[in-house]
Amino acid sequence: MRYYYAAIEWGVDYQVGRILDALSQKGLDKNTIIVFSADHGDFMGQHNMVRKGMFLHDTLLHVPMIWYAPGRIQKGKKEKALAQGIDIFPTLTDLLDGKKSDDLMGRSLKPFLTGKAPIKDEHVIFTSAGYNEIDFQQLEQDLTKDEDVPLHTRVLGQNMNPRYRTKMIRSREWKMILSESRPMQLFKMNDGYIERENVAENVEYASIRRKLEKQLQNWWSW
Repeated sequence: MRYYYAAIEWGVDYQVGRILDALSQKGLDKNTIIVFSADHGDFMGQHNMVRKGMFLHDTLLHVPMIWYAPGRIQKGKKEKALAQGIDIFPTLTDLLDGKKSDDLMGRSLKPFLTGKAPIKDEHVIFTSAGYNEIDFQQLEQDLTKDEDVPLHTRVLGQNMNPRYRTKMIRSREWKMILSESRPMQLFKMNDGYIERENVAENVEYASIRRKLEKQLQNWWSW
């Protein structure tokens, strides 16, 4: 964790500060839109794992999205509406009064950033990945090897050679994951970001399961 936080301080905070200082020195800080985000998160021990992989857990998918646009958006606003990386370009286009192409994926977040749109709980987001199952026989052999490459890096290397597909649908309250090698997963997220209990086999949530599965299959049918 010390390495992780040191990387954030010196690899992110300090470097972003240099960019902001440069904009300010050139007098561009009041006329520049800045978006801060990331490509993925880190397990940091959640789900008994470290680093990353082709998994669709929120600890890897829930990344920062910080907007700075003086005079264009609400200052200091914290928004709980669901957003995706593909929403960034349509939002920039909208903030600059451009015209969004009809075939452009994603939606503009301008109404949320300006405080003019209510959150809709039924809005869903999607994502997908390719993955591989861990070869536990190979893992046992790796455990006995005296190599400079850390064990978790070797395990990650197995997972990064995809043979299977997986996809996810997420609302503020629910999350479903379908994969080609594992049973369906359904989580009641309670407007949070931690998957606590797989309730896919609970008959109480059968209607939720059918609805999300249909939406997910319509988005990407295997």
